Amino acid sequence: MKEQGLDALAVYSYKSAATKYLSGYSPRWSVTNAALYTLPIDGEPMMLTRLQFHLPTVLREAVIPNVKVCGAARLGTTPMDAMAEECAAFLKDQGKNEGKIGLVGYAPEMGIELPLRKALPKATFIDANPLLDAMRRIKTENELRLIARSAEASTYAMGEAMLVAKAGVHEQEVYMAAESAMRRKGASAVHLFFGTVKDTKTYHRPVDRRLEKGDIGRIEGIPEVGGYCAETTGHFAIESAPPELKAKFEEVVQAHFATADYMQPGRTIGEVVEYMKTIGSEVSRRLGHGMGLDNIESPETIREGDKTVIEPGMVFSIHPHLRVEQFTDIVWGGTVIITKKGGVSTLSRYPEFVT
Repeated sequence: MKEQGLDALAVYSYKSAATKYLSGYSPRWSVTNAALYTLPIDGEPMMLTRLQFHLPTVLREAVIPNVKVCGAARLGTTPMDAMAEECAAFLKDQGKNEGKIGLVGYAPEMGIELPLRKALPKATFIDANPLLDAMRRIKTENELRLIARSAEASTYAMGEAMLVAKAGVHEQEVYMAAESAMRRKGASAVHLFFGTVKDTKTYHRPVDRRLEKGDIGRIEGIPEVGGYCAETTGHFAIESAPPELKAKFEEVVQAHFATADYMQPGRTIGEVVEYMKTIGSEVSRRLGHGMGLDNIESPETIREGDKTVIEPGMVFSIHPHLRVEQFTDIVWGGTVIITKKGGVSTLSRYPEFVT
């Protein structure tokens, strides 16, 4: 903060884990809540939450003592106005209400920005997302252990789902097998996406339908262990699949591992994308992203031309795409942890495709 010339940092979260990184608390467990963490450069932080009944959770999870519920919205105002006014009053007490304030938060989360500017008309706001992103990008040993446990849970869930996915089995049974597997491996929260696809890349809620021979399914599992995420995504075929589809599946699996092996410290993300081109992956589509406390962290998308240097402690989800005419995208991949020796995939090198 001092290097950036900041007098205070205001970190707002609605569904992301930005506040959790700094305080231990994230409001994303509730669709009705939000949190605003404010840190003066030479003072103690304060956490604001929107609703009274969320206070016990914040007090239990946050590692800071100064936690408050923002005042009720008055007629003609919004809960964000009330939160901004509480923040402004706190900064005024600290003598920072006319200073340079770094603002952290992502769309659609920035509903707090205009209320803060209104409540602090003499303050100067700057985008401090790069500052927090840089802090979060390199994981500690403990963070990496939790991500590895999450990766183990997601890989295990994929295997359990494959054992269940047979002709005549209901879609819900496959979904429940994956979810139960992640819970057994210690996941405190589970994000699970399922679909059977014919001509598009799509997910849907499992329905009361039995799988049939020739169905092509897709599962993406993202368990949280200790608040940290890993990801596994892939396809499966029921009993049979066209030879060309099997070949494409094997190609995209190899692309994942080749890319992981290429992700050596010192190379840039842009160089990784250029390498992906040489092994046939469609770089016009989303090939991966950073991950950690949030399933999608900086970089939110691995892009051409990104000069970010790969360093030990970074974590990515790498899921290359291959287009199959008249079918869908074939996608397979998951978590890659960057070590001093290079990228290490957390996935098995011999995944099954046909059940």
